[in-house]
Amino acid sequence: DSVKTYKKCYKSCSACSDKGNRVDHKCITCNDNYFKTTDNLNNNCYSKEKKLMHYYYNGVNLFERCYPSCLYCNGKDSDGTHNCSICKAGKFFDPESYSCYSNQEIDQNYYHYGGNRIKKCYDSCKTCNGYGNDNYNNCKECLNGDSKSMCYN
Repeated sequence: DSVKTYKKCYKSCSACSDKGNRVDHKCITCNDNYFKTTDNLNNNCYSKEKKLMHYYYNGVNLFERCYPSCLYCNGKDSDGTHNCSICKAGKFFDPESYSCYSNQEIDQNYYHYGGNRIKKCYDSCKTCNGYGNDNYNNCKECLNGDSKSMCYN
């Protein structure tokens, strides 16, 4: 058995393969209220308060991977939302759906604003120059194919 009980384990481990450190805990099993990642890429155990590029799913007592475009997430992705809180580098955040997209993935009916954020164009626009409303749609192209700034559904 590779469990060494004569060395003090890192604080997150109940059993370890060797003395661990902040980067490599070397845990075999975790202490109470510490959990491994579902993909177990390393031998670390984390408290559920730890913010990782994983999220804590209480029903399984494990950290599971966020949607691939998320750096940090609020939980499991579902029904049209990636549930991201922060995007990975090179991705753009849609605050309405909590999703992150690359430039290639962004539909033409979105516009960029405020750094790495994107937002849907006004409802009647196929493409737009930015924010639109009932009084000024700000469309480049209407859903019906017309090229004008005011479009009607």
